[in-house]
Parts: sequence; C-alpha cells; structure tokens
Amino acid sequence: MNSKFRLFVLFFVSCISCGEAVGYLKYPIPDGNQLLLVPTASHIFTDHYSLEKEILISISEEFERNGFQVIPKEEYSLALHEAPIAKDHLERLEFELSQSKSSYEPKLKHWIRIAKEKGIPELVFVRFMKPETRNLIQVRLLWIHIIENEMERFDWNWENPNRFPFLKSKQEGRL
Repeated sequence: MNSKFRLFVLFFVSCISCGEAVGYLKYPIPDGNQLLLVPTASHIFTDHYSLEKEILISISEEFERNGFQVIPKEEYSLALHEAPIAKDHLERLEFELSQSKSSYEPKLKHWIRIAKEKGIPELVFVRFMKPETRNLIQVRLLWIHIIENEMERFDWNWENPNRFPFLKSKQEGRL
C-alpha cells in the first residue's frame, strides 16, 4: 500500500512539473500558396547533421505558421522518373546509359519544371554553407517565385536572434 501511494505522489508531482514546461502555439491551418521546399545539400558526414535537419523542420513550420502549404522535396523526388523494371542487368544498364546523356537537366530547371507541372507557385532551396568557424551554422535560402520569374537569396547565421529574416521581407511585400 505504501509503495502504491509513493507511485501516485510521484506521478502527480511529475504531471504538475511537466505541465509548466509544455509550450503552446495556436495558428490557422495553412491555406495560402503552395511552396515546394528543397534542401539542396545533405551533410550526412558533418557534426551538425541532426541540427541541420531540425533547422529544416523549423523553417518548414515557420512557413506554415505564415500560411504557406509546405510540400517537402520527398513528395516529388527524382524517383518520379524511375526506370521501367528491367528483366536483367544488361537492360537496366542500357536504359541508364541512354538516359544519362539525353536527359541531363540542371537542378534548378528540374525543380522549376516539377513545380510548374504540379501548379506550385513558390520554390524554396535551403542550403547549409561551409561554416567559417566550427560552431557557426550559416544558412542560404533561395526563394523562387515561378509566376513572377524572379529569385531572392537570403544568407544568415542560424544563431542570429532573428532566425527567419526572409519572412520580414515577405510580410512587407508578398504575404
């Protein structure tokens, strides 16, 4: 009986203390322009890989808080243009060799084409630049407005108090 009472008190105290640590934010479901988010470099072998993934998620969530419908790159990856199922390795090799020279398309044009095909008016590339110092994370964001046929580039340090400097110009002009 005494141990059950201790468990109850411990559970009750933990619930009270955890309740204070819970963050809460309420915003409407995004219903604005669709935006295709494409991270352009994967730094799997860097010390900051997990932090870079968290930054991408934070940027995506911030877009959603500002009304954009974020579509991740994975939805329309290069796998859309998969090779037909080959019967043997020779057929697969022939297909890959025939596609490599004739279907070369620059990355920028490739993603713009996919966005146009799907009716997505905004395209955003995010890249983590090589840091000058070890503890500094530099972010580059290219925001492409497909309908207006223009591109904006934003460079900033993630540790900056204003983690989303690109949204200030968007709120003043386009949002």
